[in-house]
Amino acid sequence: MFAAAFAGLLAAFIQADASLRGAIDWAAGGGIYGLFVGWVLAIVVFASRH
Repeated sequence: MFAAAFAGLLAAFIQADASLRGAIDWAAGGGIYGLFVGWVLAIVVFASRH
């Protein structure tokens, strides 16, 4: 989750017309994506063990 948020934050500062608000928005989106993917993977791993 941290890696996805960090990637969003970094990408927002690299793009043209970078702003702090834009970087925070991108990082939040990356964090939500990381959280969602982590849940999906955990459910798949748990389901495959039983």
